[in-house]
Amino acid sequence: MVAKITENKPYNKLSLEYMGVLMDGVEDCDSEEENKYKGGVEAYHLTDENGHVPLSIKSDMTVEYFESMSNSWDNAGNKIKELAENGRN
Repeated sequence: MVAKITENKPYNKLSLEYMGVLMDGVEDCDSEEENKYKGGVEAYHLTDENGHVPLSIKSDMTVEYFESMSNSWDNAGNKIKELAENGRN
């Protein structure tokens, strides 16, 4: 996806708005297929809950992408947790 950052609050929230897709190294921001997703939002939010910091994710997506994106976020979440607990090495 090609997106612009619409909100950036370090250690709290990051929001993105979809602008297009990247296919074979070329940005597509104008095709009929891309226009289905243009304007969609993806947001990441951290909260502090008594020393635990859950990450919540909200995303505009169609049903056919849900399983793939959920798996990707699970993998990314595990990596983020590992880095947060063990440092950046």
